[in-house]
Amino acid sequence: MTLVNFKQKLSDLGHFYQNYGDSADLKHQFGEQLVKVLPKLTDGD
Repeated sequence: MTLVNFKQKLSDLGHFYQNYGDSADLKHQFGEQLVKVLPKLTDGD
């Protein structure tokens, strides 16, 4: 899969490609995304 296809797939899923400054930044951004996606994952319960 090319980078362009990967970015498009992320966009189709409602996510965006991002760069991270360091591991702390990655953890922070991951946490932010997790808060957004968790309700979608648990709606069916």
